Amino acid sequence: MDGKEAILVPRVKRNAPVSLQSLLQQCPGARAYYNTLPEHIRQLVARNGERIQTVAKLERYAQNLLEADGISGL
Repeated sequence: MDGKEAILVPRVKRNAPVSLQSLLQQCPGARAYYNTLPEHIRQLVARNGERIQTVAKLERYAQNLLEADGISGL
């Protein structure tokens, strides 16, 4: 090696979801989970959809909203 360290940049998967809308279109499991949420929670999740690109983020965000609303166990 020449003393320079390589910088590794993670690659973005082609066709990876970039928003809640694309996640719900591409992932049946995410869509099924989303559809189990109460309507008012779905509306709150949708308002921040541009930041939700994975099922884990969807579940974490929805769970936080549910807990704040006094609902748990979905």
